[in-house]
Amino acid sequence: MTDGQAVGNSAADLSARAVLPADFPVPGATRVPDTAVPFALAGVSGNDPAVAYPADCAPPAPSAAGAVVTSVIVAAGSTSYTSAIARVHDGLAALLAQAGRCPETRTGGQQAGSIVATRIQPAPPAPSGVGTAALHRTVFTGDITHSDATSSLTLLGQRGDVRVYAQYRWPGAGAIDPTAAQDLDALFTTAVAAAF
Repeated sequence: MTDGQAVGNSAADLSARAVLPADFPVPGATRVPDTAVPFALAGVSGNDPAVAYPADCAPPAPSAAGAVVTSVIVAAGSTSYTSAIARVHDGLAALLAQAGRCPETRTGGQQAGSIVATRIQPAPPAPSGVGTAALHRTVFTGDITHSDATSSLTLLGQRGDVRVYAQYRWPGAGAIDPTAAQDLDALFTTAVAAAF
């Protein structure tokens, strides 16, 4: 894996380097309004400011300045695809190191709130000079019995301080649907080509 090293932040608009709604595997994708971009970036990056245990395990938030997030909800609202491009202050090596030492985080303290299980997956291929990574997260809500779960697979690509995300989210704690995985790979490839 090649790691993109973070450099100075810029508020430059990244719209010209973002995927288009037509690039998604299903129709209906729309660009997230600027006012909702910080929330959308928190969701796609796994950054939850409510993570309380361990205290240093919430991934750093990407910058919302100039960022673009496009998403589509499919299958009667139970699954979704999201792509984002944003500037970041860290490299993928640091992100993966944090994921490795924080395989489980909790919101609201050790005994309360949601539990997020994070697993590092094999990195997807990318052009020379672009670092890549993949993270599988499962969020368990409710009580400790893990009765309600939502999973996501996020593919990441980075060069310099620009990072792209392609994510598929689905209900339950099981594996990603193979067709959805292929569609996610295609969306990621398009996102990387558009960004870099």
